[in-house]
Amino acid sequence: MSNFKPEVTFKEREFGEVKTKTERFSTYREVLKNMKSLLERSFDDEVCVSRSRRGEWGEWFERWSLRQGKPYKYKATWL
Repeated sequence: MSNFKPEVTFKEREFGEVKTKTERFSTYREVLKNMKSLLERSFDDEVCVSRSRRGEWGEWFERWSLRQGKPYKYKATWL
């Protein structure tokens, strides 16, 4: 069974350039706690999360954005 830490990817403007940033978290719960701040840092208001799910094989992928000021998961699928 695959088991790895959640990884968040987003685009951030840094010194006039847009760079892709990747951050790892120890748990998915931490990702959810920090989601709003991650979305606010994101250049295009989109954050991608890849993670494993307990008791499942493979990799789970999610796309998040802001909707009316709140984090909203608009796509979730297996990779």
